[in-house]
Amino acid sequence: MLTDLGFTVNPEIDKLSGDDFGAYVSFERPDVIDADALIWVMFEPGQEAKIKASPSYATTRAATQGRALYVDSVGGTDLDAMGGFITVLSLPALLDALPPQLDALLDGDPTTNGPVLPKVG
Repeated sequence: MLTDLGFTVNPEIDKLSGDDFGAYVSFERPDVIDADALIWVMFEPGQEAKIKASPSYATTRAATQGRALYVDSVGGTDLDAMGGFITVLSLPALLDALPPQLDALLDGDPTTNGPVLPKVG
């Protein structure tokens, strides 16, 4: 969906993931995740803090320019719920919710990063 919105994936990620949905990227490889914007989907409590505490992640553009969106699947944000299973019903809501979040990440103003996403239920 993000590529349909005009975003690109680092070719190294495609190479590392092969035919799988994603790839494990070590914090020793910040070059692989150094991007204009990053969307982190976290599946365990405390992952956001661990990511932010990594010295190598701190050197990336997403970290230094406030261009990271942390989607906490543990906390159940609407964005996570809509994006977890793309359906006919969730896609319009996701396409309404996600672009403003991405605009905030890419507007050049680091104070607009880290948008607060509403919780489900």
